[in-house]
Amino acid sequence: MSESYISDVSGTRGSVHAGSGDQTNNINNNYYYPADLVNDARGWSPRRVAEEDLDWLYQRFVHPTGFAQARDELDREGTVLLDGPPGSGRTSAARMLLHELRDGAGAFHDVAPEDEERKRARSLNSTDVGDRDRLLLDFSNSGEQFWADIQRELPEFRATVRERGAHLVVVLPTSTLVPTAQELARHRVMIAPPQQSRVLRTYLRNAGLSPETTGETPAVLADFLGRKRPIRELALLADLIFRASTAHNGADDFARWCELACGAVEDRAQEVARLVTRLRKGPPRALLLVTAMLHEAHADAVHRGTDALLRAVGGPPDERPLLERADLAQRLARIGAAPGPDSRVCFTELGYDSAIRSHFWRYLPEVRRPLGAWVADAIGMPELGAKDRDALVQRFSDQCLSTSGQGQLAEVVRRWAAAAGREQLRAATKALECGLQHEEQGGSFRQLIYDWSRESLTPGLTSVLVGVCAEVMAVRYPGQALVRLHHLARRQRDGTSAREALLELAAPDQRLRRLMLARLVPTSAWAERYWRTDTDLFLALADPDPLTTPGLVARALIAEATVRGDLVRCWSAVFETRAHQDWTPQVRRWLGAAVEDERYGDLLLSTLVEGCGVHGRHLARLYVVTRDWVRGPENDPRRGVVAERLRRKIDAAQGYRVA
Repeated sequence: MSESYISDVSGTRGSVHAGSGDQTNNINNNYYYPADLVNDARGWSPRRVAEEDLDWLYQRFVHPTGFAQARDELDREGTVLLDGPPGSGRTSAARMLLHELRDGAGAFHDVAPEDEERKRARSLNSTDVGDRDRLLLDFSNSGEQFWADIQRELPEFRATVRERGAHLVVVLPTSTLVPTAQELARHRVMIAPPQQSRVLRTYLRNAGLSPETTGETPAVLADFLGRKRPIRELALLADLIFRASTAHNGADDFARWCELACGAVEDRAQEVARLVTRLRKGPPRALLLVTAMLHEAHADAVHRGTDALLRAVGGPPDERPLLERADLAQRLARIGAAPGPDSRVCFTELGYDSAIRSHFWRYLPEVRRPLGAWVADAIGMPELGAKDRDALVQRFSDQCLSTSGQGQLAEVVRRWAAAAGREQLRAATKALECGLQHEEQGGSFRQLIYDWSRESLTPGLTSVLVGVCAEVMAVRYPGQALVRLHHLARRQRDGTSAREALLELAAPDQRLRRLMLARLVPTSAWAERYWRTDTDLFLALADPDPLTTPGLVARALIAEATVRGDLVRCWSAVFETRAHQDWTPQVRRWLGAAVEDERYGDLLLSTLVEGCGVHGRHLARLYVVTRDWVRGPENDPRRGVVAERLRRKIDAAQGYRVA
């Protein structure tokens, strides 16, 4: 989340489970994803998770300066452009502006013009807009490269937004040489950050530290806030204050917690560098790094992991007799760590583990590759629990992402997916989640998954990608998730999990159904490489009820000229390439809907006939199916009326004079 004021200071938060709950490799749709989310049969969906994430943010949000003006502009014009310096909270403000419109509104989702599929055509696409949708177009990180093109397309895109009763918030690039067009500049509102002490108090209150507990602002905290720290540091500080209060069991006062937390937030690079210099040999350095990577894991895991890392980097074995070696407690004391009463190892200084990980990754780049190999193997250590493994994957991913190490992280993901074990698949899923949710590199990981989805993949990697698309990407980028699931469904050799996940995502959403129907229209490339999966998907998505059900602005999909054209072309492909036994059940449903729906029944019949084109054999088969349908056991005279209307349309299509 770009420039967010919000960080969970009391535990893991996100659309992906990162705790110790059970997971399985065969859940519902046979793709890998945490069971405690997928098996929530009481209404789990990416849209529900997106709304819950917005609710979570709302509870912690402090209105920045300019928020009320932005709200007025959005209410009046349906569009607002948010501007402001880095760290001003523009993206959080954008999300909250759209969240306030949730009552009676459509879905909330991000529009991502960096998608490679879109760059070949247009950056903005009208299929991104559903009835009364709440759209976020965020350029806060790297959007300046697209801003010139986007400005040219925005007027037409905004027309679609207005037509469908939607709302659009655009977060402007932090800096760009391209000026904002005058037509758009009138919708621009400047955002400035709120008082930092209010933000910190809000974090602490949501962590469970009441105003009575926190009391007056200590001098050390006042000094910290007086230096106008970035908002992300306030989130980290609140987390550390909460951890300090937990570690001391409330025995110390708020001033002491703040002193410990402020000390941990300060840059400890020099302090850690001195420690590493003092530890000249490989074994203590390996113990230092492993303790940082497995922080709060059991001492047995730290011991075993240290031996494994020494082997990975080619360190010599310890030749001393076992009883002459220093025990683990002694060795941990030398690096400023100790096992607790539960034998879980922690550094005695708050936040020390993070500084150590950053030091080794930044200043010993030669260790990155063997460390990646070690992490890939360490996931399987029996001494680690699920929470420990998730934390290890998160820490390794954070280091990779800190230096744009997408390639190394992707390499480890492939290795885990190929192993296809329970822990490895969980780790691969968690690593991709970290990449997708990264502020700056999320788009790169969406592109990586897009590229992978168009390859022939192992079953393990296919399973992971299906789960990540359906459960992570679909929360904020459902359209992009749909595209990737489509490619996966076309290439999946073993099972149908990608197709099932795609249908589950698209079925309840008119916008996604519209997008998917457009993708299923045959092209010249489609004709050269026929995808049977596409016609299977069409027959599943062509149910007449959602096509004839009005949306939030009283519009049925089949009444849209573009959608109806897509339906005609898709039916044409079905009639041309599939046996009549495959499509007869869906045609019968269309005929039944034509009986019940006086408003759109004629459009349903016309679409079927137009799908046959001028091919007499298709029209003849359609007529036979209709005749058999009329003779069914229901004995409904209305069926004969519908059949006669269809016959007249068939005659007209063949050029016969219709009386």
